[in-house]
Amino acid sequence: YTNNLTVTNNNFSGNVSFGNVTGIYIDGKAMNVECNYNTFTLNYTGAVRVFPIYARNVSEGTTNITNYHHNTVSNVTLAAGAMALYPMQFGVGASFNIYDNTVTNNTVGSAIVNNNTGFFGFAVFRHPGTGTSSEMNVYNNVFSGNNALSLTPQGGAFQLFNLLDYNTAGDPAGPAMNVYNNIIENISINTEEKVDGIYAWNNSSMNIHDNIVRNIETWGQTSGIRTLGQKSDALFKIVWPARAVLAANTKI
Repeated sequence: YTNNLTVTNNNFSGNVSFGNVTGIYIDGKAMNVECNYNTFTLNYTGAVRVFPIYARNVSEGTTNITNYHHNTVSNVTLAAGAMALYPMQFGVGASFNIYDNTVTNNTVGSAIVNNNTGFFGFAVFRHPGTGTSSEMNVYNNVFSGNNALSLTPQGGAFQLFNLLDYNTAGDPAGPAMNVYNNIIENISINTEEKVDGIYAWNNSSMNIHDNIVRNIETWGQTSGIRTLGQKSDALFKIVWPARAVLAANTKI
């Protein structure tokens, strides 16, 4: 265990041609984590994965607080043939806040060759444990100007905000999930599968409001907000311009 961990003001940049790449890796069941004001940009020509911020395995505990804020992943490029870009993956504590993070102007794949490179946005994971969770707050984050390119449409579903609660057995009620004032816009994804702006799964109380999801360009089915699980009790309020919903095989 690592207690009272702070990761701040780190800058990662450069060119990498092989292997998995990770900027920040927080593991070992860290408790009371502050991860903020970090920046990541990269030109990657390898064939595997890039994880700018990977902080999934933190402890729940009963008083553990995790805060991730003011981190930036921008201008990352992955060549065709790479597996995936995972900009920000967060594990969560008993109380956690994810705010004012930015993922902008990143590009995976190429428009001149076929490839199936994946692109994922903000991912928040709450794993089974014995802790008592309070609220999960995700707000004021920006996911904009990101592209997954291919010569022709490929397979693979995409969740741009992926918010998952795995603790259904240990904590049937689950924490409250508050997701608001986030912006998801100007996204191009060359896939025939589903693209979800905000994907939330298995939480007892979901308050999802005042988010903007717009200008998503894709060949497949697109959802602004999608929720799954037996605990859906959500309040939705969303700005949703007509361009965001596209018929199959109709690309603007």
